[in-house]
Amino acid sequence: MKNCINRGVALAFLGCGATAIIVSHAYAAGPYDGTWVVDSPAVGRATSDPTAAYCPPVHALAIVNNNVITGDFFASPDETPAQAAAIVGRPPITGTVDADGTVTARILSIQITGKATPNSVELKWTGECGPRTGVGKRAS
Repeated sequence: MKNCINRGVALAFLGCGATAIIVSHAYAAGPYDGTWVVDSPAVGRATSDPTAAYCPPVHALAIVNNNVITGDFFASPDETPAQAAAIVGRPPITGTVDADGTVTARILSIQITGKATPNSVELKWTGECGPRTGVGKRAS
């Protein structure tokens, strides 16, 4: 009877230990986890033609959690997250970061690709004003 109780305690302990290992692994931070800020300068309308396309500067704030990207597109680098939150219908940024730093993301129908290092990122996309490049850094 004593062996049965000891085995039961041992199995319960192992069960709790296995759960702790699984839980701690599920919450392990990825190498790119954190808050990232990306900026791209204004492009277009380098002419006096008022009908030429113009795209304002891009400012994006993204959070990477377990290599999954979520974030918000800001119309201007001067716009704060509080101001952005007041705008209904802001297009979200979604995507992933692979283990080697390859970034694949999307905002509306625009496909974004790029490369991240532990503290910086360069992104490329083509929008209504043509090809653009954004550079950013880890904010936290």
